[in-house]
Amino acid sequence: MDKPHATLAEGLYGTEAVRAKEYRHRLVDLLCYNRARTVAAIEIVSASLEDRERDLVAKRIDYAQAGIEEYWIVDPAEETVTVLSLTGDVYSEHGFFGRGEVVTSSFLPELTLPVSEILDAD
Repeated sequence: MDKPHATLAEGLYGTEAVRAKEYRHRLVDLLCYNRARTVAAIEIVSASLEDRERDLVAKRIDYAQAGIEEYWIVDPAEETVTVLSLTGDVYSEHGFFGRGEVVTSSFLPELTLPVSEILDAD
């Protein structure tokens, strides 16, 4: 499968599977790779209650176990973006951003994105 590249870090890729545990893989909405390792995962929170629980709780644990350094949670219903940074084997909150604010990255400080552009993207 061909993967589109972008200038952010080494590359941006669409939906990919990340191995969270020996027996479990998670599909990520967007991954950012740097020198053949995953440094960031971006998830769009699903609308259903069950899927929201998976996106907000289960995937956070799985991505931490997979060693993904940064996890962005885009929540269209709440119009927010939460950026989590991996510290040891758990995530801490780098920032919580709402419409009208600009998202920053802990692993790529020069990256800034307005929340409105993220939420309004097609």
